[in-house]
Amino acid sequence: MKKSQGPVDLTFKIGISRCVGVFWENGRTIRSIRTFKTPPEGSPFPFSTLDAFLEKESPISKVFLSSVTSFWSESFLNCSRKMSSFDTVLFSSESYPLPISYQPPESMGSDRLLSVLGVVERFPHLIEKSFAVVDFGSHTAITVFHNGQVVGGSISPGISLSLGAIGGGRIVLGDPQRILSPSRISFPGRSTEDSIRAGTVLGAVRSVEGLVSDGEESLGVSLELFLTGGLSPVVRPMFHRSCLMDRHLLHRGAIRILRGGRETR
Repeated sequence: MKKSQGPVDLTFKIGISRCVGVFWENGRTIRSIRTFKTPPEGSPFPFSTLDAFLEKESPISKVFLSSVTSFWSESFLNCSRKMSSFDTVLFSSESYPLPISYQPPESMGSDRLLSVLGVVERFPHLIEKSFAVVDFGSHTAITVFHNGQVVGGSISPGISLSLGAIGGGRIVLGDPQRILSPSRISFPGRSTEDSIRAGTVLGAVRSVEGLVSDGEESLGVSLELFLTGGLSPVVRPMFHRSCLMDRHLLHRGAIRILRGGRETR
């Protein structure tokens, strides 16, 4: 891959299982996406891995970092300082451009807040609407936006965690894209493996649909539904209700903050 002709920006997420970096041109156009496995908890970011991750996309102007732990944030910062002079912006709820009706506001995960902002970035008119974002990642998190503010939602074990919990993860084995293929998941399951898939995958989808319906009844509005996260392409065909999917909502929210987009205030 050739290097960019001009500076690029990077939005970087350190998740529980993997790290995802999205490189942006002009603050709006995705140039490339790269991933690697998150280092074991307690270990620093390997200099060589990060160096190889970044070198093809230089020069880098600015970096936005969203991390699940302060340890990994500090480790990334220390590593990046040794490598380059680009500016790194850390997520802060204080600089988040949408009101947060959650107690306490700083306790809501950056991934949830950025994904909501990513919807507004992609569909600006929805700032006046109500919607729910469902992140199918290590955990399944629903976050609701209503009356111009982020109001809360739900968090439950992710599909992969649920699969690993049943029988110690020894029953449903193989390539995740194969074992989680929508064509292989239905109810009633005709074998133990099929039953586990129906309970964990299809069960997660029906749970989300039910919770979103409960939210609509509680708030007295219709909620548009957005899916994001690594498993969103797997589960989308299983939804009975209309929904849109964008695996990179978090990064769209991050780039909005990085370029100083505060027009949502």
